[in-house]
Amino acid sequence: MSNILPPKTKKSVMRMYHVRFVIAGSLVGLAISVLSALTLLPSYLALHSGEGFSSADTTAVIGGGAMGQVSTTVVYEDGGKT
Repeated sequence: MSNILPPKTKKSVMRMYHVRFVIAGSLVGLAISVLSALTLLPSYLALHSGEGFSSADTTAVIGGGAMGQVSTTVVYEDGGKT
């Protein structure tokens, strides 16, 4: 079996394939990063929506079939220091 490409050209082609592989891998990594960020965006927006947590809230709104069995009074374990 004979080599059709000279060694210098073969090395150039292999380098081109290596560069192409690195670029394709980088694009896949970038796409995964963007999808991850989009997946986490709703959680981030919910946490930073401006509705602050207040330990002064002492009542809960409860619905459903078992709402008569549950107390609506909120008690904080640390006495509201959170």
